[in-house]
Amino acid sequence: MIRSGEEQRPIYLTEVGRRHLEDRLGEYGAQRARLTARSMDPTDVLDSVDQSDRLEAADELARLDDQIAHVQDTLRRALPLPAGATDGVIRLGSTVRVRDDDRAESSFTLLDAAELEGIEAAAAIDSPIGRALIGHQQGDKVVVQTPERSRRLWVLAVQPYRPASM
Repeated sequence: MIRSGEEQRPIYLTEVGRRHLEDRLGEYGAQRARLTARSMDPTDVLDSVDQSDRLEAADELARLDDQIAHVQDTLRRALPLPAGATDGVIRLGSTVRVRDDDRAESSFTLLDAAELEGIEAAAAIDSPIGRALIGHQQGDKVVVQTPERSRRLWVLAVQPYRPASM
């Protein structure tokens, strides 16, 4: 669901995230072309099974059109994520290493939710963990409230985002 004002909000994407979305758009377009070609075959003899297949194809086309429109809108609003400051403060694009109450360590990059699909070791900036970490720095103890429980995290390291072109 799109919240009021969100449809015009700029989205800051990493170079990798933008390329991933552009690739996904190309894949959706190719899927759509294949599906359209298959559903428009003039040699098809129409029977009830064919009608059912065409209805399924129409549903699939509508789903693909929605996905294409969503990715196109995201790319239209996308701005390149600038390099992060070296002040150690956690912000969009930062890679953070944390230790939890169980002394387990993990690392992840805080990204806009638009680029999370297919990217490992990432968390959405507007997720509970992202919201809790923003503005903190190495050495801070942060409490993350999730729907399941409250967790304490110790920030062990913060690396600012650096575009590959730098």
